[in-house]
Amino acid sequence: MLSRVAFGNGASLVAVLRNSNKLQPLVLSSFHTNTKDIATTQQLIDRWDECNKKYYGPERDHANFPHPTQPETHEPVRLGFIPKSWFDALYEKTGVSGPYVFLGGLATFCMSKEIMVYDHSFFDLAAFWGAFIFLTKKIGPAAKKFLEDKTDKQNELNYEVPMDTSRQAFSEAVGKIDTEIAQEDRHKFMYAVQKENVDIQLEARYRERVAQVYSAVKRRLDYQVELVSTKKRLEQQHMVNWIVDSVVSGITPKQEKDAITSCIGNLRALAKAQPAV
Repeated sequence: MLSRVAFGNGASLVAVLRNSNKLQPLVLSSFHTNTKDIATTQQLIDRWDECNKKYYGPERDHANFPHPTQPETHEPVRLGFIPKSWFDALYEKTGVSGPYVFLGGLATFCMSKEIMVYDHSFFDLAAFWGAFIFLTKKIGPAAKKFLEDKTDKQNELNYEVPMDTSRQAFSEAVGKIDTEIAQEDRHKFMYAVQKENVDIQLEARYRERVAQVYSAVKRRLDYQVELVSTKKRLEQQHMVNWIVDSVVSGITPKQEKDAITSCIGNLRALAKAQPAV
């Protein structure tokens, strides 16, 4: 398990170095100060890349020939020690009870042929396995948890923490280098940005003054339009009032009475002419 972690972390570290061409000289120089040592380290990295191309390259059939890995735990078992895959293989031929019948028949065969002999020590064997199974059930989970926790702590202390520290240091170094490169590249754009900023300020000031002139001219024109409209409205109102007053004053009481009488007569004639519905 620890060897898989070591090889996996080593592969990830080499991948980081291989994908960062600008970072390789900096990283190599941080490990070695001698030119010969840097060349040796580069050769090791090149050999590692060649191995990765052979074992993980596009020509390898990963579907039919996957990379072998060491499982962290054993495969499932039956009866405490027999692999479950054996039972699964017999299920298709004999059914669910087939493996157990086979074990019983095998035990009967061994006892009938005196391969498994009953003597005075047989009961000691039964007592030993009974005690072993009892201790396995009672102490086994606690011992497993203790050993796994200890292994995880050793793995974290010896592999994960150093690799995380190295990754963080390399990431910070890359970030600082990228920041410095970006800071150096921005100077050539500084003059253009400042010139554009000044042009934008001048344009904004020009548009502000144009808006002020437009507002002032519009106010004066609106005043003249309102003045002419008010004058026309007053003249029209005065003319209407004068005509109405003249007409009203020219009507005598007799003319008003005759007009009312004529209207009533017209209404009665219309009422007679209009048939009832």
